[in-house]
Amino acid sequence: MSITATLYAQPNAEVNQSDIQTLPDQTAKAQAQSAEKDAQDKHRETINQLSKEAIIAYRSKIDSVWTPPMGSAGESALVYVILRRDGQVSSIRVTASNADMKASAEKAVRDAAPYPVPNDPEISKRVLAFKMRLNAR
Repeated sequence: MSITATLYAQPNAEVNQSDIQTLPDQTAKAQAQSAEKDAQDKHRETINQLSKEAIIAYRSKIDSVWTPPMGSAGESALVYVILRRDGQVSSIRVTASNADMKASAEKAVRDAAPYPVPNDPEISKRVLAFKMRLNAR
């Protein structure tokens, strides 16, 4: 087995054995860095997926209790929600074209509480504040 070493030194400079990196050492370091990056990417994907699933669960809870006002087909409301860590609603802001639509959307968000807040702090910080559009059909 042959080992290739690359050494950059000034003439007449002292060289410590620890200053010499062998090709296998460099390869192992690159492989470790690549594995670490892959692990970080996978963790980020998992966090993103679990955050999306939590928001989908929130939408499902809201949809199950929301009754759009009569004659509101085709209208929508945009809701901005901030939750407490216990899943209760801390604040709601609703933008809608009319007062009845606004009131029904706010009532649905409050009635759907408490929301399941994930225990993982990285996920919960992503889902404690969310927005969604409710469309009347």
